[in-house]
Amino acid sequence: MDKNSHVNQIIEIFSKDVKTIFGDDVVSVILTGSAVTENYNPKVSDINFLVIIKKHDFDQLKMVRKFVRKWSRKKISVPLFLTEEYIQKSLDSFPIEFFNMKSNYILVYGKDVLKNLKFKNSDVRLQCERELKGKLLHLRQGYINTMGSKTLILRLIRESFVSFASIFRALLLLKNEDSAGARDEVIEKTCEIFNLDHEIFIALNNIKEGTLKLSAKELDLLMIDYINEISSLSQSVDSM
Repeated sequence: MDKNSHVNQIIEIFSKDVKTIFGDDVVSVILTGSAVTENYNPKVSDINFLVIIKKHDFDQLKMVRKFVRKWSRKKISVPLFLTEEYIQKSLDSFPIEFFNMKSNYILVYGKDVLKNLKFKNSDVRLQCERELKGKLLHLRQGYINTMGSKTLILRLIRESFVSFASIFRALLLLKNEDSAGARDEVIEKTCEIFNLDHEIFIALNNIKEGTLKLSAKELDLLMIDYINEISSLSQSVDSM
């Protein structure tokens, strides 16, 4: 089964479950994340859904819990269940998250609540600054905690790097650049615009994907470069 057929099968199963739980309270079902990009890998990628509902009802949310194990076996992450009102009132707080949803999604069923979302550059810039500074602290602290262990450095890279694609897309928005496309394209364009070392980020991405193996010494040096590049990017965003 090719990956498109696999995703379509998951969509059908999930949509049926959601309608069973929420009935007429479902406004829309939306597929987001890597499953709608070239980066999707059925063996390792989770499948993410955004479900828009008319209201939050705890009886319905309790029903959701009965399906979580079934969804988990099919690599469906616990979905986001939101109302339209919540989204509209949260665009200033979580512009990166909602912008990334808007950048890559497929409307499975119902109303397209993402299509016309608009974001203030000031909100996006502030969250980018906050996220980068927080992640920089995490990387520095994490580097110390690895105590030079190759296994721990690998884990730190894999767990931390996954979130940077979302930040990079938001930074491209601030620069009025196209932020759609695969992760590789987003990384390359961000590196070019913010004068970052593209080779370092390609290596980080390949490690995350499991396609690059380095010695303990090489990993340690890469980790130092990683921290320095994020520090440089943080300073650039701070001055925007």
